[in-house]
Amino acid sequence: MNGTIRLPIERPASVRARLPSVTDDAWHLPYYFVGPENAQLSLLFDDSTVAALADCSPCVLYGEQGCGKTTLAVTLAVRWSRKTRLRPLCISSGADFVSDYLSAIEIDDIQSFHQRFRGCRLLVLDGLDALVDRQAAQIELLHTLDALAEQGCPVVITASQLPTTHGSRSMSPCLVSRLLSGLSIQVRRPGPETMLVILRELINRKRARKQLDGFVDMLLPFSDRLSVCELNSIVDAVIDSVGSPQGLTPDLVDRLVAAHQSQQPLSIADIAKAVAGKTNTRLSALRAASRESHIVRARGIAMLLCRQLTSAKLAEIGGYFGGRDHSTVLHNCRKTAALIDSDPEFAAVVDDIRKHLLWKTR
Repeated sequence: MNGTIRLPIERPASVRARLPSVTDDAWHLPYYFVGPENAQLSLLFDDSTVAALADCSPCVLYGEQGCGKTTLAVTLAVRWSRKTRLRPLCISSGADFVSDYLSAIEIDDIQSFHQRFRGCRLLVLDGLDALVDRQAAQIELLHTLDALAEQGCPVVITASQLPTTHGSRSMSPCLVSRLLSGLSIQVRRPGPETMLVILRELINRKRARKQLDGFVDMLLPFSDRLSVCELNSIVDAVIDSVGSPQGLTPDLVDRLVAAHQSQQPLSIADIAKAVAGKTNTRLSALRAASRESHIVRARGIAMLLCRQLTSAKLAEIGGYFGGRDHSTVLHNCRKTAALIDSDPEFAAVVDDIRKHLLWKTR
C-alpha cells in the first residue's frame, strides 16, 4: 500500500436526503485512502481522538471541492456516536442552516430551530462558506457553538478554506476566533502515490476481467485536477468505450477527460424535466397549482433535487414552480426528505432520478 491507509467510510441512509454528496455513489469506494499528504487524518480518526472529540471541538476540515471533506465529516460523526453511544446527531449543510434560521425567524419558531441544532449530541455543518456575508446567521452559529460547548457536545465543520477575517471570504472576528479555537485540518487532494492506489482500486472494483493495461499511467497525469468522483466517471467511460485493452490509447483518454471537464451543470429546468419524465407527470402540471397527490409528490422531488444539485436559491426554485415563495419550497423539501426516510419505495424512485441526472452530467 506504500504507506496509504484504508479508512472505512460510513454512509448512513438518514443522511442521504439532506447531504446529497454523501450517497452510495459519492466517493465510489468503501474506503477513504489516507496518504502522506493527509497524515493528520490518521491521528484524527484514531480511537482515542474520536472518543475525546469534544476536547478538540470545533473540528474544521477545510480544502478544495472533491477532496472528501463531507464524507470524512459524516464518517467521523458516526464513529463518535458508535464509540460513545450518544445521539441524536444533527447533520446539516451551511445552506440549510441559513435558510432554516431565516424561516424560523419569519414564522416566529426559533425554539424548534434551537432544538434541532442545539439539542443534538454532535453537530456536523457541511459547507461553512454558505454563511459568508450572512451576519445574522454567523451570530446564530456562534451562539450555537457556545451552547454545544457548554454541554460538552462536539462540532464538525467543513469549509473550502480556513475561516478568516480578511479578504473576500471573510467572516466576523468573533466567529473566526471561535472556529479556530479547536482542531483545524486541511484535507488535500490525493498525491501521486495515493492516487495510484485509488485508480487501481477503482478499476479492480469495476470489472476484474477487464484489466486495462497502461490505463493507470495514462490517467495519472490528470489526477491533480480531477476528484475521485470524476475519475470514477472516466473509468466507467473507458470501460464502456474500449472493447479490449488494446483499444485504449492516450488520445482516447485525453478526449474523455476533456469531454468530462466541459460538461455543463444541471439547471432547475433540467431537473424538472427529468422528474416529470420519470414520474409520468406533465411538466406543466409540476409548475402549476395542481394539488393532486402524485403531482404534489413529484413537485416535492423536483424541488428537493433542485436544492441539492444546483446552487439556485429557494426563491429561484419557487419562482420556477409557479411563483411559490421560499418558505413553501422549504416546506416541500422537508416533507419530501421525511418521506424518503420513511418510505423505501419512494426513496428508491428519488435515488433513481438523482442517478439519472448525475449520469447526464458525466
